[in-house]
Order: sequence, then C-alpha cells, then structure tokens
Amino acid sequence: KYDYVMWIDADACMRVNNTYKDLFESIVTKYSCKNIIFSEDKDDYLFALYISLYILVSILVLMSIVYLFMGFNKKYYYIFFSLFVVSIIIILIMLVVRYNEDVSLNSGIIIMKNSKYSRELIKYWASTDCYENRIKPWQDQGCIRYCYVNNINKMRNNSVILNLGVLQKFKYKPKDTSLI
Repeated sequence: KYDYVMWIDADACMRVNNTYKDLFESIVTKYSCKNIIFSEDKDDYLFALYISLYILVSILVLMSIVYLFMGFNKKYYYIFFSLFVVSIIIILIMLVVRYNEDVSLNSGIIIMKNSKYSRELIKYWASTDCYENRIKPWQDQGCIRYCYVNNINKMRNNSVILNLGVLQKFKYKPKDTSLI
C-alpha cells in the first residue's frame, strides 16, 4: 500500500519549525534507486582521532620549543621522537580499526522502500545470527552496522547514509533544516 516506511525511535523529537515541507519527498525521490536510507551517526572515533592529532601536534610544538631554547639534546630528541612515533602508530591503528570494523550509521531514523529486499533484510536484522555478530553492544544499531560492514545481502549497494543533519540531528538549533 505504501511506497516507503519510516522508522523513528521513540526518543526522537519532530521538528515543527522546519519550513522545508517537501524534505521527505525530495529525499526519497533523490535516492529512489536505494531500498534503505540511513542517517549518519555522531562519530565517536573522530573525537578520539582529534585528541590523538592534538597530542601529536603538541609533541611537535614542545619538541620545537625545547630545541629552540635548549639546543639539540640527544636525550630529549629520543624521548620526543619516541612519543611522536607512538602517536603516529596509535592514529594509524585507530584509522584501520575504524575503517574495518564499524561505520558511522544511526538506526534512530530509517527510511525503507516497501520492497522484498527490505523485508528480507529486516528479517535478518531480527535474527539470532545478526544479534550475536552485532558491532558494539547496541542492539538494533549493532546488527545494522554489522550488516553494512560485512555487506550482508549487498546492503552497501542497496542503501545510502545521509550526512548527519539531513534526517536527524542530536542538538537542536533554531535554524536547522533536518527532518527530525
């Protein structure tokens, strides 16, 4: 009967002052070739990555200050160089883990085309196999992320992840144009 179904978490708040009245229709029209439309999630990894980069830059600045005011000191050079290398290794590990094991995808709002593909994928999301293999401790979101990362049923080809702020936002600002 309906072309699309939209899942909205119970804790989502509807935006009553969004002046873009055809936002939902424009989204499903633009991505009509996709069965599932997701929203991007807040990226916890990016925050940790920014902190690591900040530490790396701080080490470089401190190393430069020590060099300028104290001259070349072999002891300090080895200490700072070691910290620098460790920081680079930590950042690379974070990037590899982020790339291979997770995706920034939120299950709070999902737009699904009323199709056989979508119904089959929902059945799999509710399965014990998906639950046992989920990413992180989240229930539904962990299952969906597992399916996306492992490309279950070619999920990457059949879905799109919209930037955070198109379908949903986590902090309200009066001039936001997000749907929810």
